[in-house]
Amino acid sequence: MSCIRMHLHHCAWLLIGFLGTVDIVSAAESGNYTPPGGTPSVDSLMESASNSDYGLSTLMAQQSKSGESSSNRSASKHAVGTSILVGMGASSGGSEAAARKVLRAENRKLKRQLTDSIAELKSSQTELEKSRKQLSDHQSVRVEVQKQKDTLQKQLSDHRTLLTATQHQFKEAQTQLEAVRKQFREANIARMQLETALVSTRYQLVQANDRAVKASKSVRVPLDSDNRKRDYVVGQAMASGLKETLASYAESGLSLDPVRVTAGLTDGLRNRMQLKRSDMDKYYLTFAEQLQKQVNAKVKMGEALIAKKTAGRKPAKKVNGLVYFVVKKGHPIKDQDAPVSLALSEQIVDGATLSAIPTLTLTADDDIPAVVREALPLLGEEAEVDAYALAKVVYGNLPMPKGVTPFTVLVYHLKGIKPQ
Repeated sequence: MSCIRMHLHHCAWLLIGFLGTVDIVSAAESGNYTPPGGTPSVDSLMESASNSDYGLSTLMAQQSKSGESSSNRSASKHAVGTSILVGMGASSGGSEAAARKVLRAENRKLKRQLTDSIAELKSSQTELEKSRKQLSDHQSVRVEVQKQKDTLQKQLSDHRTLLTATQHQFKEAQTQLEAVRKQFREANIARMQLETALVSTRYQLVQANDRAVKASKSVRVPLDSDNRKRDYVVGQAMASGLKETLASYAESGLSLDPVRVTAGLTDGLRNRMQLKRSDMDKYYLTFAEQLQKQVNAKVKMGEALIAKKTAGRKPAKKVNGLVYFVVKKGHPIKDQDAPVSLALSEQIVDGATLSAIPTLTLTADDDIPAVVREALPLLGEEAEVDAYALAKVVYGNLPMPKGVTPFTVLVYHLKGIKPQ
């Protein structure tokens, strides 16, 4: 930019010089010439310095008296004077023409320089405009870059804040996870201890039974007192529960050898183990895993049967393995605290009817089975509801009806009755 300004300054001075020269040349070529002040007039050279009455005629009269030679010499001198004046005039005219020629040449030179300077000036102005435009563009780009920089810095700050919060949450989650893991380890240890104790107890029972079997296939003991009879009956009850447990295992697909089970019971009662504790733990866990797989398979089969029997029907309610369908809508019960009357039937899907109650009146204080309690909100006067479930869901640990296993699919039909 500084170079362009210097060049413009130089062109301006050339223009000023040219204009001054043009004025001088114009004064030489046209108009009247005025001698500089203080110089003698050229006309005074042609005039006499004496009075006006002393002229050329007087000089000629005086010279005529001096003779012809004198007259000739005077005439010669006059001729010489005249030629000198004429020569001076001619010399002055030639110098002025030469000066004009030189000035014209200088003028043309300056015109060319001026033309070149003007062209350079225009080029410099064009370059200046380009530079200004580039500067403006650069400033715009700089402003935009600054905006982007500010935006990125804000985003970076936000991301750092979010990262800090996330790291804090991650640390808290790690702390909570470690606490849960610790609780899980403690619970697992307690479970293993409980399972070990259970295995030991069962083994003792098997040991005791084994000893009894070895002593006699039919152990005869005296039952001559009420306490002995009581103890015998408790043993029979325990055996009944054991048989039901073995039957449920068989129903799930796992059959156990009664002799080995009895031996385990006998040894357990005698506090004796025929296997290492680690081996007993391993085999018991294997049995538990196999039983769980069989139970899961049976549950899936029961659920598939329920889905097949209720295909195309939309369940009105599902809760804890119980699936309810509204067969017929009834009139809503106005008094929720009033006793409810209903008819109830229980049967095996595609099988026999287990029980049928024509009229069952329930109050809020009654201990109502879950299968009935969950159906009450769907019932009204003359309403009908069907409920499907596996037997183990309905009965839990309670004794099951004859011919019913934990995985038997049961259906309950409930009908609301108008209170009497």
